Amino acid sequence: RYVGSWAAVRTRSGATTGSVVWEDRGEDFVVATVRDVKGVVTMRYSLKYDGLEYPCLTDSARGGVGSITSRFLNEYQTEWTLLSDGTPFNHGERIVQPDGKMMTVPGESTSNDLVWRWVEPAPTTGILTP
Repeated sequence: RYVGSWAAVRTRSGATTGSVVWEDRGEDFVVATVRDVKGVVTMRYSLKYDGLEYPCLTDSARGGVGSITSRFLNEYQTEWTLLSDGTPFNHGERIVQPDGKMMTVPGESTSNDLVWRWVEPAPTTGILTP
């Protein structure tokens, strides 16, 4: 349900997130690229939803190179944790609506939720190029 290109429609105060693309590489392996509103890549990672750590490259504002874990909670929801030197520093969940058109990353209150709109299928080439 996460595979594809998504555009941010609501971000937290001060957030600059613009889009995210999840590409399915087969066998539950995904590659993700996150861009800010100007199109600059701010995060890249690849993982399986198995709860294990995978490399995560982030911009310097998020602590540089680290790792990410993620796992399915149910058919529509995953949880993730960003780690720096093995220490968790950010955690959250993604919830995709059953129709697959909207995704929410809950905040501390609903006014702080990140909300994404599905745009199109993920490209199969060039996803990791800036």
